[in-house]
Amino acid sequence: MSEKEPSNAARKFSCPDCHAEIVIKYLNPGDTALCRRCGSEVTVPSELIETEEAPSFATQERPEPVAGGKSVEKRPWNPRWLAFFGFFFSYAAAGFLWALNFKRLGEPEKSRSAWLQLVFFVIAAYFVSDYIQGQDWPWLAKVIVGELVNFPLLFYMTYTQLERFKRYREDGGKGASYVKPIFVTIGTYLGIALTLTLVVYAVAKHEVTSFLEHNAKLAAEERIVQSLLLRGDTDSARAYVDYMEERYPYYRDGDYHRSYCFFFAHQYDSSVAYAERYRDARPDDPQAKALFHMARAYQRYQKGRLEDALVDITIYLEANPADEAEFLFRRRLLREIDEK
Repeated sequence: MSEKEPSNAARKFSCPDCHAEIVIKYLNPGDTALCRRCGSEVTVPSELIETEEAPSFATQERPEPVAGGKSVEKRPWNPRWLAFFGFFFSYAAAGFLWALNFKRLGEPEKSRSAWLQLVFFVIAAYFVSDYIQGQDWPWLAKVIVGELVNFPLLFYMTYTQLERFKRYREDGGKGASYVKPIFVTIGTYLGIALTLTLVVYAVAKHEVTSFLEHNAKLAAEERIVQSLLLRGDTDSARAYVDYMEERYPYYRDGDYHRSYCFFFAHQYDSSVAYAERYRDARPDDPQAKALFHMARAYQRYQKGRLEDALVDITIYLEANPADEAEFLFRRRLLREIDEK
């Protein structure tokens, strides 16, 4: 590039090869310009004619200098391929290229408005996507509708730049490659996926660690309840169960332990009531059902309903065949029934 500051006025001269007009704004005599019609690299002559025309399809920013004093203008992307790029890779990335493309086509004022439109499109797409996902449709229908909603946006991006790009090509310009945007998009997606994976892993690891620590503490508390019951201190055991519910919001076995507290206190009516509530809260838990039948077996035995008690304890033993104490209780029931 020449050390002389370039004029802000646009100037033109003729290409010595194809005689097409070349309009420049930031280049000086002696610099190298690119003819958009024939692709020749032309040295800017000293005799230039000022013009009101904008540099043909050139960036309005000052070109970046490269080795040898030459200037290279960024080529625009073919807007037809924006639709394919958006469909197969990313609508957001296609919108980003679309906004940049106005600048490469020599319309920086439209580029600025395109960025504002892109923000609006992204916000609108978020609400439309949220609405579609909230519908009770098959997943394939949601995907199809989502793609159909985006087609007008792709058509709009293509339509707003197609004529300008055609004139650029008629002047001999070449379109920019999509290889770099594709790799950048894929790399961005991989980076986002990796980041999300690491975040999910860290959160899951923290949650699992916290869960295991809480379970270990809760198991220690439950052993205290069991030791109190074995000592016959049922009142202290019930009080400790209340304390566990206040301390551990995730503790859900209060009714289970209360049922055992009343069971050890031989208050079988209360034991059955808590066992029944615990069973109803866990209809798929076989041990909740077993606890209810064991408590009711002793309640019925206490009331002299030996045959009914035998049915209940038999159901309990089907779920807990290794419980020797209740196995002995069942034998006693059979013996008493025979003696009757």
